[in-house]
Amino acid sequence: MITLISTPDYHDPADATIVCRWLATESPNNFRLLRRDWLVAGANAGGFLQLTCGTLYTGDVTHDIACYDATTDSMYLGKVTAIGGGLLVVTTDIPWLAAMNITYMNDNTLHGGYYFEGRLTVKVMPTLT
Repeated sequence: MITLISTPDYHDPADATIVCRWLATESPNNFRLLRRDWLVAGANAGGFLQLTCGTLYTGDVTHDIACYDATTDSMYLGKVTAIGGGLLVVTTDIPWLAAMNITYMNDNTLHGGYYFEGRLTVKVMPTLT
């Protein structure tokens, strides 16, 4: 699932209900997206991260994955080393840390090559003095 999590808008500090989406041509047009292929819970499997997926894992052994750790707000990269539990349990080569709080996993082999296409409408205004 890919979710749009922010757009280039400006909220008036005096009144948060006033939202401006006007951008100067030299301003950056920043959009932020969040991709979550599988929601998971992490556990220790002999010193390596093991994930229990909320839905069936459709990837394969040796796939490149990225796991989000909410504790450190970072991604751990690794490979799938085993799949079990009726395709719900994924074992990785990522070293297990006791403080990990893994919330989702992305399979970059199965779902690689995403791109974002934005369309902006530019209205020409009369010359301002």
